[in-house]
Amino acid sequence: MFRALVVGLVLLGLSCGGGPGQAGNGAIDLFETPTTDKYASWGGGVLVAPTTPPRHPIDGAPPGTPKPETTMVAQGAVIRPFTTDEVADAAFQCGSHAGATVLCASPGPAVAGNFVVAWFKLEDTLPLADQTLTYQYGFVIDRSGVANYEPAQFPWDFFFGTDIWFTLVSSPGKPMAVQVKDAAGGTIKDIASKARVIVQGSFVMVLIPAEELGVLEQLGYRVTAHCHEGDYGAVKPWSGATSPNVGVPLAPVRDPCEGVHTCTTEGGTAVTVTRHRVGNQCVGQVGEVQVTFSNGVLQAGTGSSIGSYTEKADRTLGAIVVDNQPATCAP
Repeated sequence: MFRALVVGLVLLGLSCGGGPGQAGNGAIDLFETPTTDKYASWGGGVLVAPTTPPRHPIDGAPPGTPKPETTMVAQGAVIRPFTTDEVADAAFQCGSHAGATVLCASPGPAVAGNFVVAWFKLEDTLPLADQTLTYQYGFVIDRSGVANYEPAQFPWDFFFGTDIWFTLVSSPGKPMAVQVKDAAGGTIKDIASKARVIVQGSFVMVLIPAEELGVLEQLGYRVTAHCHEGDYGAVKPWSGATSPNVGVPLAPVRDPCEGVHTCTTEGGTAVTVTRHRVGNQCVGQVGEVQVTFSNGVLQAGTGSSIGSYTEKADRTLGAIVVDNQPATCAP
């Protein structure tokens, strides 16, 4: 972890604010947090309770002291398509607006398509700048299951077993900025990215274009936070969080394009709808017809529209319309 913390998720020390935090023991209602409904809906409303405070990666380091700004009370990650209108929305743009700050890895507009939307909520507000401490928060991913960052000298490294890192970093006198690093094969290098991070109080959301991650079926992730006083917690006090913890399997990025649904028309006719992901496309069948699910449109194999569909807040299938016949769907 020591090496990863240098380039990854490091939050600083005992004076990281407030009093000792209380570790979250369960999920929360994301829609009751200080986020706008729009940002909350982007996260899909999926709640995952975090794990216990992590072990420090350096043998002999003191145990961490819980702090509110490094204590996670909930987290999640989901694959979500964004339309051209959605990525053009003001809430998606780099800068400060709507009570939130949107930090971008590189300037420029986002492009419509699939994104991995990851988020976590802390007990206290994330500091966007500090004159004495360094902060880092991150979302680290294993894209393939092979050739990952696994430093033998630091088997409890917060980034162990992953190969691409999206982090939010500040240091004394320098405000928060997004950093993206590729660690495939254990070689760490900066890479260009169109990822953006939304910070709204204690709520943090990372939006990552799917094309930067490869095959979406294979994604596992960990969210991390770490706070120290300049020595990464080797001697001085520190606090932090990992979810899932190092040493247990990474969490799968949830894919709403997986499942079998029974959709019922107003006349009571039942239609079976299946969805699964092939590459970066959501495909399946409506009855006996093979279709692609794309931005609310049901497309046949030729690419022509045969109907439409809607999704629920958690991105599961809500309803379909085929041949002007609407049907509501259940998992």
